[in-house]
Amino acid sequence: DSVIFDTMPHEVERLAKLSITAFEDLPEIISDYFGVNFNLPMTGEAEWGPSYGTITNKLKHEGGLWLTDQ
Repeated sequence: DSVIFDTMPHEVERLAKLSITAFEDLPEIISDYFGVNFNLPMTGEAEWGPSYGTITNKLKHEGGLWLTDQ
């Protein structure tokens, strides 16, 4: 699955980090809200470029570090 955002270039990395952090927080949010043990780790990666289908940058959160592939 994927989520696509259309945003200004100066906001891309901040939006990517916000989105990935939100995905990583989902297990705790689901457990708290629904009262079930949701222990499936969630994360994601971000890819972006000047147009759809043209990827020039990548970002992922791994081991507490933000890793870029540019």
